[in-house]
Amino acid sequence: MTENPQPRKQDQESTYSGEALEFIKKIEGLALKLVNFEFGDTFNLWKFQLDLLELQREIQKSVSEEKKRAKKLKGKSESLKELQMARWLARRLGDSLAWTLLRFDTGSIYPFANNDPVPIAQKSHGSEGMLAVSAHLAKEGWGFPLLHDVTDVMRIGDVTFIKPENRHRTIEVKTRHLGTTTDRDGKTSTQYDVAISFLGSRDSKLELEIDADRASAVGDQEMQPLNIPEKEQLRADRRIAQQTRRMANVLTLKEADLDTVFEVDGKKTIATRLDTPSESKWSAIRALIDEAKNEGYASTALDSSCMYVALYNKHGITPDLAKNEQIAHDVKRIVSSSGKHQNSLTLSMIPEEGGRGAHLYLPFYLYDIPPEAIADLIHGRLLIIALVNAGSVATLIEQDGVEVTLPPGKDPLSSMTFSYIATDGHGNRYRAEVHELGLHVREYIYEFRGIDYLRGIVHGMRGTFRTVADQGFIGD
Repeated sequence: MTENPQPRKQDQESTYSGEALEFIKKIEGLALKLVNFEFGDTFNLWKFQLDLLELQREIQKSVSEEKKRAKKLKGKSESLKELQMARWLARRLGDSLAWTLLRFDTGSIYPFANNDPVPIAQKSHGSEGMLAVSAHLAKEGWGFPLLHDVTDVMRIGDVTFIKPENRHRTIEVKTRHLGTTTDRDGKTSTQYDVAISFLGSRDSKLELEIDADRASAVGDQEMQPLNIPEKEQLRADRRIAQQTRRMANVLTLKEADLDTVFEVDGKKTIATRLDTPSESKWSAIRALIDEAKNEGYASTALDSSCMYVALYNKHGITPDLAKNEQIAHDVKRIVSSSGKHQNSLTLSMIPEEGGRGAHLYLPFYLYDIPPEAIADLIHGRLLIIALVNAGSVATLIEQDGVEVTLPPGKDPLSSMTFSYIATDGHGNRYRAEVHELGLHVREYIYEFRGIDYLRGIVHGMRGTFRTVADQGFIGD
């Protein structure tokens, strides 16, 4: 049984202040609910989503207002930075919900990230219609509706319905406000015209049917009988076509046969699932955090290529505290004086800041660490720094018989490539080269995997190449 989170001690503070601090406290409360999965039933889980969506909207409104103030004053705004970080922490909490409901299955999560970031949806007839449709279809047996609007990673479609048998269905909803009426009792009802784009899996037998007599309430609005236009009657809308294409790509990626060549947007693609021997080093990370909370500083090297530093201060980690001189001494553990690859250190922070690209690795809210440590990360009392030597990573991977190239640039670790000479089942020799390992590098860093994880990825890809080569794909 999961233990309830311990109440936050009164002498503990935060790096945040003012309005941002109030938002951070709300994020902390919601995060601890998710960490301990304190929902009881799907109604409370649905309410959690709506609370998170409303919180994100409030933060976004404050960010917009603070931007206007800063522009008017023509100066930097520390409040704006704090509000933007609070917004990112709230979005990452939405990602954590998606990871949890999709059972940590990256094959069901990552395909949705192949799009530009989606802004936080403000309250409108479109968003309210989408919520009404979601609640209604859930009542009709479609499953629990995961709202993409509360996440950063789910960038394609509007809602994914999740069922216990692991059959997920994603829809795109377009709504048009038809009118709002108030009856003699003061009850307000809103009518929407709804167009739903739905792509089912190849084994799906569920039809898109809505029983208008079983309308469900959302907030103070009641969803009236819906008019679902026939396909040929739908207004031509390029956005719908684009989203439908993206949703089709997601479905293709999720349901593709493994180790078989297929096409996505005209590009030849291979989907594979690799079982690596490496698991996250949670016991080492928990020990690191415990030491940091006792001493203020702690470090540990998972291997000769990667080390982590934890800093703790109950009043919050400041930039000066982050410049701990001990780090320069401890990093020598992963610096090598031999080997053909130069030492090249990459530094990453946990929690990380947001960016345009989706963060395709486990959110820190789901780390296997005590709930109070999650709260410390949220408030900035605890900071984890990852230091990786790309040169050492390359040297260790090359022990498995591959050649590693580290291109010059700001991030040689994510842009590294590996290649090798192999022979297929017909005796044909070929040179295989793999680029874009950044996805797995970030998993290696932010999930505390250790170098064996990357070595396992490389080994697995070599096996995939052999399978594909035997199918005659090489040279096409």
